[in-house]
Amino acid sequence: MERILIINQEKKQGDILASRLRGAGYDVTVVANEDEALHTLQIPARDFFSDFVHHPSFDFGPFRLVFTRAQLLKDGIPVPLSYMECKLLMYLILHREEIVSTQDLMRVVWGYGEIISSGTIYTHISWLRKKLKTPQNPRGYINTIRNIGYIFSESNNTFN
Repeated sequence: MERILIINQEKKQGDILASRLRGAGYDVTVVANEDEALHTLQIPARDFFSDFVHHPSFDFGPFRLVFTRAQLLKDGIPVPLSYMECKLLMYLILHREEIVSTQDLMRVVWGYGEIISSGTIYTHISWLRKKLKTPQNPRGYINTIRNIGYIFSESNNTFN
């Protein structure tokens, strides 16, 4: 059953919409604000982008990710990234040397529960690896931890 979360300050309006969606076969939850939504989705109250205020850029190998401009540079030259590639890379870097689960990426980076497939994440990781590949780091800094998730690492360690 597909799940829908409605954020609506007007309880009556939210309940009416929820009733119609439930009638169409959806599992619906209604909350009044973003804090309740984050709690319902079990997402920490602070958005991961707030970390960028304290970390305006991050350097690794020939790359620099400028958080405040959502820009990746390689030897000072911009590397084109899609919005989701950039958001994914930012999240992985903020959690570097930590295993990040596929479910966390779905929930925090994409903002969904189980709506997107792990194949979507795999595809974006693959695109990022190609853009981050260097002779010194042919794996592109992102390693797969089989059946768990991914880890951003500046070392050439193989984690599989």
